[in-house]
Amino acid sequence: MALHPQQTGIVVGCKRIVPKQAKHLHCVQYSTAQLLAENATRQNK
Repeated sequence: MALHPQQTGIVVGCKRIVPKQAKHLHCVQYSTAQLLAENATRQNK
């Protein structure tokens, strides 16, 4: 897997960029999974 130079930046900022820039499909899919994972962890606590 080739990682993007700004992978960490994409992961963090993706949530804010997605609504306006849906072009980054890989970003949308990752952020969606990330959000679901975070919501699950919050509910478990």
